Amino acid sequence: MEIIEKNIEFKSKRNKDFTVIPLGDIHLGNKGCDEERLYEVVNYIKNKERCYCILMGDYVDAINYLDPRFDSRQVNSRYILGDDKTLSLENMIQRQVSDFLRIVTPIKDKIIGIISGNHEETVRKYHHWDITQHLAYELGVPYLGFCAFIRLNLRRVTGNSKAVIQYIIYATHGFGGSRKSGAKINRIEDLCHFFESDITLVGHEHKKIYTTVTRLGMSHAKTPRLIHRKTVGVMTGCFLRGYIDNGQNYVERAGYSPTDLGVAKLHLNGVDKDVHVSL
Repeated sequence: MEIIEKNIEFKSKRNKDFTVIPLGDIHLGNKGCDEERLYEVVNYIKNKERCYCILMGDYVDAINYLDPRFDSRQVNSRYILGDDKTLSLENMIQRQVSDFLRIVTPIKDKIIGIISGNHEETVRKYHHWDITQHLAYELGVPYLGFCAFIRLNLRRVTGNSKAVIQYIIYATHGFGGSRKSGAKINRIEDLCHFFESDITLVGHEHKKIYTTVTRLGMSHAKTPRLIHRKTVGVMTGCFLRGYIDNGQNYVERAGYSPTDLGVAKLHLNGVDKDVHVSL
């Protein structure tokens, strides 16, 4: 479990609106990866003021020929063909990682931290290369392991005073799998109860869903009163198409539902604490 803090300062109430985008489950290198949509989201983050992102894992498909999941029909041809157009599987994962770095480097100053996904973890465990650590070093951003707490402080600076609105974010790549949206909601709500946060982010299941959990508590004031603590739970989407033209992958073979492409956007208020989600 990693714990980090991020301070962001602003001066005017006109600049009180912030956006945080959890960006993950990209699977660059898979034939089903929607690279055009990925570039659109990266450009959105780059060009939008007061917009930041958290990288959520599974950036590259990272399945090589030694992996029982490997299927050459699912790999983008540029990662399995050499310069002479003959089959070449050497350094396939390294080339995927290099391409991902090239794509996200323009937004490296807007990345709050980087989570490790199960595809990166498999490479670390069996091939002794921590892709996520490598990306964190190259981008110069905090490494967050498989899950992390992030304390995001939005500081409004007026003269010599600073007013701080604080958001606690729990982020994890996620785990398991379920076919029905109800089961996915149950998983999010469990995490909202397990971890005390304002925002809970979960990837892995290639779905965009959000829910809220409100817990009742008591204040620590001299005269106690009831307080309501709300957590917004978000499953963060993906860039891997489940069904593709003239091709097939594990989603089609297993009869899963089509994936939910794109990202969730978290809209945070820097003056009056509030969270809204758009999908």
